[in-house]
Amino acid sequence: MKPDQRSDIDLDWLTAVVANQKGEIFELAGYAAVGMSAKQLTPLKKNQAVSLPYGSELMFLPDRRPLLYDIKNQQFVPLGHNPYDVSEKIYPVAAFNSPGYIITHNSAYEDNPEAAPLPLFSYGAVGWFQGSFHSTVLQVDPERRQDLRLMQPEQVAAGIQRIRQKLPDNRLRQHLEGCALNYGCPAGKNFFWVDMKHRYQRQGYVMPTAWVVYLSRNRVGSPAARNE
Repeated sequence: MKPDQRSDIDLDWLTAVVANQKGEIFELAGYAAVGMSAKQLTPLKKNQAVSLPYGSELMFLPDRRPLLYDIKNQQFVPLGHNPYDVSEKIYPVAAFNSPGYIITHNSAYEDNPEAAPLPLFSYGAVGWFQGSFHSTVLQVDPERRQDLRLMQPEQVAAGIQRIRQKLPDNRLRQHLEGCALNYGCPAGKNFFWVDMKHRYQRQGYVMPTAWVVYLSRNRVGSPAARNE
């Protein structure tokens, strides 16, 4: 919103952000972002979030209404239209956070009757504070292997070729390859990137044993592969 629409009541809160039909994301002065955990709703303050981690993505959720917290009236409200321009439809916004972080709250919304199921992504709560997006996350893995800035496309492609040669018929490898190449999934890219042993063995990094064992044992035709 415009600076002159701001109010002092916003200062301690994470300001709500929504999207219009064009996918343009903006803040709503007077409303706080809301986090959802199961059916529990929580109005979010600045100390419950951190700056949106590098490489995170923002998504708007179609056929849904954002659940926001009306700061002045101290109540949760579902809004289908911009309260400052009632001709404009609005939608919830969620953060798909970078690897190495877990979300503490989901984006809060209500489904419209015609709403189709959402894809199986992580929809973290997000808001606006001091000129930048903030997300409700905790960092659980500070390793450099989680830094998307280091995952150059040519390095991921090289890792894919190596794994493809090792496990040409493995169905899980094929699935993860599609995730990395077709959808840009950070976890998929991370898996093939960390396979570049010349890069991480020098730093004492070892690919997670569970992945190595699963990939090496479960080939097409094996009982485990058939039950994937």
